[in-house]
Amino acid sequence: MSHADGQQTLGLFLRRRVTVLLAVLGMTATVLTGGAGSARGSIGTGRVPALHWSACGGGFECASLAVPLDYDHPRGDTTSLALIRLPAADQRHRIGSLLINPGGPGTSGVERVREGARQRLPQVVRDRFDVVGFDPRGVASSSLIRCFSSVAAQSRFFAGVPLFPLFPVGHREQVAFIAKMAELGGICLRNNAAIMQRMSTANVARDMDVRCPMPRGKMPCSGYGPLPPRAR
Repeated sequence: MSHADGQQTLGLFLRRRVTVLLAVLGMTATVLTGGAGSARGSIGTGRVPALHWSACGGGFECASLAVPLDYDHPRGDTTSLALIRLPAADQRHRIGSLLINPGGPGTSGVERVREGARQRLPQVVRDRFDVVGFDPRGVASSSLIRCFSSVAAQSRFFAGVPLFPLFPVGHREQVAFIAKMAELGGICLRNNAAIMQRMSTANVARDMDVRCPMPRGKMPCSGYGPLPPRAR
């Protein structure tokens, strides 16, 4: 096979993969999305206001959403989630929204969409779907947890600690690392107990129950690692 033939075959393969992806997303969106009237609804048993998107640079729009801090008490204290979206390029033929789950731990979905939506998603997907990202509770712009008073204090604490991509090697380093992480947890908990005690996978899944605040209701979800189970 010549180089030209190989390039043509590769291009055909990629186009077929994208076509299949779009078809799957389209079917999923058709099944999971409701009418425009479902842009409002409840999270837990409380009502959620409509999102108010505003331009935040680079063709993106940003919003914030208040969700219950504790879903057992949905009318109590709230925590704020930061969201971003890249509107579908072809609004006339828009299918719905694609929610990007950043995975974790501590990963910003807002930055993942801002820095990677155009680079990682093919144009045929971006034409038909709004690409939506969010910072999970306690991360980045969503009620960020702060454990240290300054960057210098943080650097002093982690001095000599093998942090990713490094790992503790041998029993002695492992024991010291575990003890240091336990100490870190205690430091963070002192000032952030309310949110840290409610950062479970189940609560993030409840936060992702986007049938209410997102346009057209539920949406397909893409993410790194296993997706959180649907909260009940």
